[in-house]
Amino acid sequence: MNKGPKTLKVGGKRLWKNILDGWDVPPEQYCLLENVCRSQDRIDRLQRILDREGPITKNRFGVAIAHPAALLLRGEVANFSQLYRLLQLDAPSGGAAGPGRPTGWQPED
Repeated sequence: MNKGPKTLKVGGKRLWKNILDGWDVPPEQYCLLENVCRSQDRIDRLQRILDREGPITKNRFGVAIAHPAALLLRGEVANFSQLYRLLQLDAPSGGAAGPGRPTGWQPED
């Protein structure tokens, strides 16, 4: 099995392994897989900063504002979600891939 790029950190490597253990990813989508794993690493790094420094900081006037890492984290989570959707992975349980009633459902009369 492909161990992934050497530059991935712990979270990215774990995600790479979990995805390849659970799904068949075509080789042409490995670039997307790598990007989603790098995004996971950035999310982990930003979360560590927020855990250490807190979500609120003060600007040069002493006014409380959102920590810049919190703003970056929000954007990175959106990036991760978009990349993950682009991978088009089926639900791991084999169930319905989306919300709503299962295919073929009919109301009772």
